[in-house]
Amino acid sequence: MPDLSVKWKFLTKGIITASPIIDENNIYFGSSDGFLYALNLEASKLVWKTNLMSCLNSVPTILNNIIYIGSDDNKLFAIDKNNGDIIWTFETKGEIDNNICSANNNIIFSCWGGSTYCLDAEQGKLVWQFNTGDIISSQLYIDTTNNIYLTGNECSLFCIDSKSSDIIWEYQADSNEFSRPVIYNDILFLGTWAGTLHAIDPKSGKNLWIYSADDKQVSTPVFKGNYAYFGSNGGLFYCLDIIRVKRKWQFQTGEQKMLVFFSTYFNVTQGAIFDNLVCFGSRDNNLYVLNLDTGYQVYKFKTYGSLESTPIVKNNVIYLGSNDGYLYAVKYSKPHI
Repeated sequence: MPDLSVKWKFLTKGIITASPIIDENNIYFGSSDGFLYALNLEASKLVWKTNLMSCLNSVPTILNNIIYIGSDDNKLFAIDKNNGDIIWTFETKGEIDNNICSANNNIIFSCWGGSTYCLDAEQGKLVWQFNTGDIISSQLYIDTTNNIYLTGNECSLFCIDSKSSDIIWEYQADSNEFSRPVIYNDILFLGTWAGTLHAIDPKSGKNLWIYSADDKQVSTPVFKGNYAYFGSNGGLFYCLDIIRVKRKWQFQTGEQKMLVFFSTYFNVTQGAIFDNLVCFGSRDNNLYVLNLDTGYQVYKFKTYGSLESTPIVKNNVIYLGSNDGYLYAVKYSKPHI
């Protein structure tokens, strides 16, 4: 089995649980040490770092050269991408630990306590607020028409209008904890704590089918062709034929079952697809790379901390953060399998 090799690694003073984002030259990520970092992709040279004074567990987004990221002390920050300067701050009533989204030149995000906010991206002024009544923060997805899909209390998934926050439809699932919804081939997919993957018509909110995995807590799937790839709480990673709704293969990581109360955390992360391969992290500290067709393990890379964020792949390099405090840039060569 070929090995992955470290191109570079960068040490922070905390743990890295949220996925990084990249642009043409740099990679941006937060750490529990309170800093937002900007590194050069090629050499890991520090471009800038900004102390936001609180643990950073949200996945940032970039809009018009501004980085938006949430913190555990209930704040959303707008940061100048070029120098790390803070442009504005917006305070909520709960910690922000999920993905930050954008639509209609606004920033949309959720916080603990069940509130979803829409802010003017330029000035940080409140446009609207939507309350689901949940304890934890909602999982968000925005489609190409700028409709918002967000999870809520009492097993609900909402589709709301991004301009007005009016409810378009509401769907009842079999769990009140979810992974982030996603649309592929005009189907909305939703993983749940109950171990099910729901396929939903995004226009009407009607169920198309439900697949039950062998364990609880299905992560957000990624896709290629007619197949969905996703993990579960028992350390399993699946390939599912979404036309026949039939499992093609499954792969067992070294992670054993572990009770995780909130669905924000998965024993197996969301995957990333490239070169007929899928890579994902696990709480057994390993990055796995599998063949899409067979589920055969092509690579495995071990860190010294659990992996809770989705890897990012660019130009034959896999970027991933670990609970050992490092951001890794890992090189791979295309396998002949």
